[in-house]
Amino acid sequence: MNINDVKVVKGLEQRRDINKSLYKNEASSSSDARKAGKLITWISNVDKPSDMAAAANGNGTAVADLTGTAAALTLAKIDAAMLAAYTDGGNPNMLLMSPTNKQNFSGLSSGSVATNQITTSAPQEAAIVGSVSLYLSDFGELSVTVDRSCPNSEMYLLDTDYVCIGSLPGRMMNVTDVAPGGDATRFGIVSEWTLIVKAPKAHAAVIGLNGS
Repeated sequence: MNINDVKVVKGLEQRRDINKSLYKNEASSSSDARKAGKLITWISNVDKPSDMAAAANGNGTAVADLTGTAAALTLAKIDAAMLAAYTDGGNPNMLLMSPTNKQNFSGLSSGSVATNQITTSAPQEAAIVGSVSLYLSDFGELSVTVDRSCPNSEMYLLDTDYVCIGSLPGRMMNVTDVAPGGDATRFGIVSEWTLIVKAPKAHAAVIGLNGS
């Protein structure tokens, strides 16, 4: 593997690390300007177990209280979270979940709400369709998206127009050479980024799930 291939591999590894960090229950800090408030700390529109104390305050400055009795995923939970966001003026369009919750979601029985469809233009082998890729709620369509890093305990309803990653100019995946060590060529990949949630009320979440 040449040095350019190594840089690509390490860049992808860093991107996965950044993606995974977005799901930490970690707030921004006035004493540490380099600590970003993660996704759950920005969302106050949530469906949660009745004995779970509270969601986050919705501005990224405080962690969410996630103590409580976890429960199974239901369509009613997704609907309640969608209603909360819509009532506050939001229009989520992405339903973000873990691989486990994707299987659980596809297995939910509600033929009048979610329909599996397959269209073919040429003869092919018969297929069993067990996946749901779109959820039509009372308040808009949600595109179902799977993220390996998303916890099984959480599911997010996001308006993709109002959330993004921001970085300083020239400081996202910036490759710099460092002093070689013997025959080894060394380099660093530097990223300075933050999570930008432009309208916290535009989003919602289902929390306190038990992965079933």
